[in-house]
Amino acid sequence: MQLQGLASRFQDLPEDIVRLIFEIAVEADDYRPTLALISKQIQRWVEPLIYRDVLIDFNDSGQFYRTMTAPVSTKPADFFALHVKGLFIRFLESDAEGNDTNAAEILHKCSSVQSLAIWSYLHFQGTLPQLRTALTSPLLRPTQLSLSQFVLRDPVTSTRDFCHPIFSRITHLDVTCKRKEGEWDWASLQSLATLTHLSVDVYDMSPAQVAKDVLQNCPQDLRVLVVCLSLDVITPQIRDEAKSLAEGEVDDRVAVVSFETRTPELETNFYLPYGELFDVWKAPSSGNKLWSQAERVIKERRRKKSEDSEAFF
Repeated sequence: MQLQGLASRFQDLPEDIVRLIFEIAVEADDYRPTLALISKQIQRWVEPLIYRDVLIDFNDSGQFYRTMTAPVSTKPADFFALHVKGLFIRFLESDAEGNDTNAAEILHKCSSVQSLAIWSYLHFQGTLPQLRTALTSPLLRPTQLSLSQFVLRDPVTSTRDFCHPIFSRITHLDVTCKRKEGEWDWASLQSLATLTHLSVDVYDMSPAQVAKDVLQNCPQDLRVLVVCLSLDVITPQIRDEAKSLAEGEVDDRVAVVSFETRTPELETNFYLPYGELFDVWKAPSSGNKLWSQAERVIKERRRKKSEDSEAFF
């Protein structure tokens, strides 16, 4: 009754004004799926916004998860392919293998996704063959991609490379670099002709060496390299490397970020809490703070360098 009463309040307004009101309400309302229940007309207006950015958390079988995996759906077969532009899939170690098929099915349904993030938590050593098959097929061609830990790890060699079709249109890429989860074949970066922004989350390797390997093999149009420090052990060498990277000594396209407050002894260019990093990949249509802050760091570094050069002469 309340929803029907809400719809009746707008009967005297022009349709384009009513539509704008509900589109704004969807953007601002944490309970936005309920707005699609007011009427079929309003449902047609708001559902493309409701499903624009979707979070699938296998630890919390919420509405989006149930809707996407329901054996019988009231939505057209191509609904998710048409409307889902940002997709975030999050695994927990406890039931990752149990959701392998579900994750692959969701990717097939969201084949037109432009921003895709697949995260797991640490210590997962299993394999997800259905998910890997979906990710290495020609099905997906996003422009922004964030991959965590085990994703794309070769089950035989344990290495990972960038030669799969999913990378063919990537402009912004975020990957983790953890030796025991499978090393990246950095030489294969050369195949990513459209890549302009790359973020590497370093756990148990030399951040300076990772940066050098990336820069040696990156495509010529790379503008930003973010080195994220998630190191478990901090040595004097690591501190020196972080300082050198943060000051642009290795390359002026590099920005160094820490996600945790427990590493104040490391020199970084900026700090971004994990919660905020999660939010930018959860709602990519709202912008990505990781890239924008790194761009500001690089721009300011180059401005100061230019001023210093002019002052010298």
